[in-house]
Amino acid sequence: MSRRRGLEGIGNVARSLLDFLEDLAAKTPEQSEAIAEGVLALRDQGLARYVTDDMMAKADDRYMFANTPLPMDEASRMERASEMGFDPRTFYHGTRYVDVDDFVDISDYAGKPAQFNKAGTGTIFTTDNPAIANTYTGDYESGIFPLMIRRTATEPIFSAGGVPWSELPMYTMRGKRGESLTDYFPELRPKTTGYTSTDRVAGEMANTPYQTIEFTDILDRGTGDPRALPLEADKDVRLRMSEEDTAAAVQWANEMQRRTREPSTDMLVQQANRIRSRFARFDPEFKHLRNLAASVPLSFCLAQLLNDPQSTKEDVEKYLEAINGEM
Repeated sequence: MSRRRGLEGIGNVARSLLDFLEDLAAKTPEQSEAIAEGVLALRDQGLARYVTDDMMAKADDRYMFANTPLPMDEASRMERASEMGFDPRTFYHGTRYVDVDDFVDISDYAGKPAQFNKAGTGTIFTTDNPAIANTYTGDYESGIFPLMIRRTATEPIFSAGGVPWSELPMYTMRGKRGESLTDYFPELRPKTTGYTSTDRVAGEMANTPYQTIEFTDILDRGTGDPRALPLEADKDVRLRMSEEDTAAAVQWANEMQRRTREPSTDMLVQQANRIRSRFARFDPEFKHLRNLAASVPLSFCLAQLLNDPQSTKEDVEKYLEAINGEM
């Protein structure tokens, strides 16, 4: 196992702790908390580099958040994010598959369903427009991940000039330094004469050293409709909503529909450790991990929230306030 490499220099206690964390299943809250405690013990001993994605995925997020010896207010977390090279902007990934702790690397990710992994390329598609992300969700198990992305100054940025994602002018579109798409992706092929798509660019990224590419001023609406009302079949949920609540939800959905027609910025990402939740701890000791969080819980789309019989009016209002804050 790869974790075994380089362990010769650590003591027996640390070695036993690593074995314990690797073997313990997180089937109960107590076990998850015990794993989190062990992960932090390794961190305290200067052995954070031996913590694996599997260990972090099993560790209790709330315990980690409360007990990591770093300030966890937003300003401090954003400062650490900046020091680790993360772009300060928030990007959103809409998906019908929310039961993930990380976006695994391209070799693993390529086998996921198309709605989770667009075009089967291993690429994470993100947008700075939450309304656009919402069009890539469905019902019930859908989610929107608010993300921050780490990129380098040498990775490409192109303006799409307000055209759709499937109609990128392959030879005339220019990057910030006047370069063309084919300067970065020499094997890129057109979708139709003279035009290519973000899907095709994503397919070529694995053959280059570039782990991100940014497209500004691009139209990228998905096939879904931003919705704020539960399904017709869930009449009990509708009955719990007052006329005022229903009107507010419809107003929100109409505004989100309008925003899906606006150009936005897309960021395509290939390397999993380039992505973190907006709410991550941004602990530099664990920068080698792919784990999204190391965070407090991610927010889910409103369709799922409204269809959950356990959700309250306050939950819905909190969600709407959070989304409206990004509008």
